Amino acid sequence: MPPARLLLALACAGALTAAAAAAPPPNVHVAQMGGALQGGRLALDPRRPGRLAVVYWDDRRERRGTCWIALSSDGGATWTSQAFAGAGSGNLLPPGMSLCRNPAVAFGPDETLYVAYEAARLSGFAQVELVRSSNGAATFGSPVLLDPDAAGGGDREPSIVAGKAGRVVVSFQRYGEDEDSAAVEVVTSSDRGRTFSPPVAVSPPAQNAAGSTAALAFDAGGWLYVGWVDGSAVDLGGGGGTASVVAAASRDGGRTFGPVRTVAELPSGCGPNDDCGNRYPAVSLAASSAGRVAAAWSGGAFPSPARISYSRSADGGRTWTAGKTLPPLPGSTDRDQYGADVAAAPDGRIDLVFLDQARDADTGLLDVEHAHSLDGGRTFSRPVRLDAAPTATQRGDVSAAASVASSNAAADTAWAAGDVSFAARSDSKAPRAPHVRGAPVVREGRPAVYRLSAMDTFTPPAALRFVCGVDTAPLRRCAARLMLRLPAGSHVLRVRAVDAAGNRSVTTRIVLRVSPR
Repeated sequence: MPPARLLLALACAGALTAAAAAAPPPNVHVAQMGGALQGGRLALDPRRPGRLAVVYWDDRRERRGTCWIALSSDGGATWTSQAFAGAGSGNLLPPGMSLCRNPAVAFGPDETLYVAYEAARLSGFAQVELVRSSNGAATFGSPVLLDPDAAGGGDREPSIVAGKAGRVVVSFQRYGEDEDSAAVEVVTSSDRGRTFSPPVAVSPPAQNAAGSTAALAFDAGGWLYVGWVDGSAVDLGGGGGTASVVAAASRDGGRTFGPVRTVAELPSGCGPNDDCGNRYPAVSLAASSAGRVAAAWSGGAFPSPARISYSRSADGGRTWTAGKTLPPLPGSTDRDQYGADVAAAPDGRIDLVFLDQARDADTGLLDVEHAHSLDGGRTFSRPVRLDAAPTATQRGDVSAAASVASSNAAADTAWAAGDVSFAARSDSKAPRAPHVRGAPVVREGRPAVYRLSAMDTFTPPAALRFVCGVDTAPLRRCAARLMLRLPAGSHVLRVRAVDAAGNRSVTTRIVLRVSPR
């Protein structure tokens, strides 16, 4: 290879190595209480994206009666924690209930904060309650019991989503007497969580959603999507069988639902005697725009490792694309990827986080990875590691989980693996220089039309905006379809692209010639 090309190749290789070894974003401790924290579900205030909430509980025997919330008002740089339900809070658990667990959190568009959680007995029976705060979690109102008629094993694994006009939806799994079967139920509120409807069954009677936390998403048009894993064809005792990732949609905010649609069918991941490990499927949903929803899930065939896959629907959940699987990360060909969670930013970007054991080396090391899609879930970027150091999950009975919340400027991620941590992957790169399409020579008096486009690594192309100026005029906001009427002579059109975080591209300059009439 000629010396000049050799130097160029070495420079490119160095750049690729540097990119691959790029440091993760700063990691912040949200809560540390002895390495037994569980949960870590995250919510972002849509009006003030720097305002965040994480909910969790302490799994130590003497502290299982309390659920906690951590709050940040500076984009996750600092956090303060307080008890919001159970011992040590203003909301005691109902009589006979001694466990508080599995909290889920959401902000409404009006900044109201909602938290649903399980209040459970040692015997296994549980019921789901909700508390809300309209003053930034300074105080919470009285708990609302969401299913007063819970029986059998009770209600567990709540999920929550808040939408426009005071709508709040909570899903949970209603368990039977044997606790081996469960149905997905949904309750709705149209008065900001003050009162809720009776539970509506979403999963058909023949399905079994036991062990599958349902996923919820509202789209921009107000449609509600519910996703879960149907394990009715899974053989837990003998191992094997097939699990189905399924979803249903509601046009009326959760009062009624359309047919249940199959998103994907995949191996149960279970071996003999209920040995499923991280391979049992789990699903998450995110709606990027009206009628468009993406699903991500994990799954694998026993004893093969679990992998992250994804699909999308562009017709309100009626049909779904064939599932695609993320390529394995270096060193992860025989290690699990699981715990997928997805969220959609207002500009349409979809963020995906998951847990990865590529560096496991049989010691339980766990990393948190982030990928994103700028095309509605058709494709995802190469994952980027978020944690500064892997977590050793074999130090105790640790159930790890990750949660993502999206703004136009950042993907915020919290994860619990004994302690609760946080990292924000921010948009710090400017878009590429805009491309301008249109005739460089036009006749005076006729409108000249130019179409502007650009690409960005973090903002979808349709969400980019532009600023334009002609000759010495200052750059001002302009449409992607730009129409100009210019006097005869030569002119210079200047265009910059601006992404959702406010980063500006370099300026594209186009010389235009306007001929006299």
